[in-house]
Amino acid sequence: MSIGSVCWSIVEGQGRVRLATTIEMMASWLVVIPLSYVFVFVFRYNLVGVVAALVVAYTITGQIMGYLVFTSDWTELSKAVVQRSETSDDRGGVASDQSNERTCPNYDDFSWDDLPTDAQAAAGILGYTKKIWDNDGTPASVDKYWNQLTQEQQLAAQTLGFNEESWDMDSSSSSSSDESSQ
Repeated sequence: MSIGSVCWSIVEGQGRVRLATTIEMMASWLVVIPLSYVFVFVFRYNLVGVVAALVVAYTITGQIMGYLVFTSDWTELSKAVVQRSETSDDRGGVASDQSNERTCPNYDDFSWDDLPTDAQAAAGILGYTKKIWDNDGTPASVDKYWNQLTQEQQLAAQTLGFNEESWDMDSSSSSSSDESSQ
């Protein structure tokens, strides 16, 4: 049963969800139900018959899914997944549809010590220190627009989940809030 579940997940990850689900459904309807009927009403195995029918069906399904996994053309399937991913972004997927929002994890609620190493290094490049980060302070780089950042700072900002539009939006809102508080 475990092998069948793992193989089902792999086939699903390949982007062939419909195929995997169809195989599971066919096993339920064409194996479990008829075998359960035979085991319960003909051989009078009662609940043991239903469990036996499930074991047989899961074994058959696991073998079919395993066959699909081992005979998969991984190169073509990975190309298809990448292409589907790029196409969904071009059609307004998560990355392009919310271009004013961060595209990577949001580290705002992390303390400095809880930041992943790469995020901590990126924050350091932008001028953050443990004290500034943990006290919600802002280094000078936050007041700059994207095109005013060095290439290294832009890469660091991307590591923290910003793109040009989201950085400029945050930059302009922090600048205007600083002006309004004066």
